[in-house]
Amino acid sequence: MQSMADEYIQAQPGQRLLDVGCGYGDLSHHLPGVDYVGIDLNEDYITYARRSGREGTRFEVASVTNLREEDFGRFDCVVAIGVLHHVNDSEATSFLRALPDVLRPGGRFVAAEPVWYPEQRTTARVLAALDRGRFVRSQEGYEQLLSPWFATTDSEIRNDLFWFPYTHCMITANV
Repeated sequence: MQSMADEYIQAQPGQRLLDVGCGYGDLSHHLPGVDYVGIDLNEDYITYARRSGREGTRFEVASVTNLREEDFGRFDCVVAIGVLHHVNDSEATSFLRALPDVLRPGGRFVAAEPVWYPEQRTTARVLAALDRGRFVRSQEGYEQLLSPWFATTDSEIRNDLFWFPYTHCMITANV
């Protein structure tokens, strides 16, 4: 998780970050000095995150599809690790469409998703197929979801973020 925070999120102390689908809030421990807000639909995850959170964190039960209706303020960065492959295109569009409204000018969106990739190892393909998320996409599929809402979108395939064979599509987008 630290390599993801350092290489892609690149949050600086004093910046505001929204972690969508934060789970237990593990990412917050890799972002010292950041004003961190984590949201997740699972109340048990949020309860745990609140108990183990560090100073400067806030955790709320909220849906990615209702992001505009929440009043969390504006952010320098919005992160979604393993979220987009859990929602269909319509739900993803509702979420992504709201991001330019919650990001400050020059803000960034960072996502890490399992991906279908022609050269991926068989084990990585099987692990992606077994994931609870039913909407794993190709690299191009993720880029197409984001392109209507962001000025620039970059993505790359990574096979080295976990110790076991797994293929991620790392996506960064700027408003």
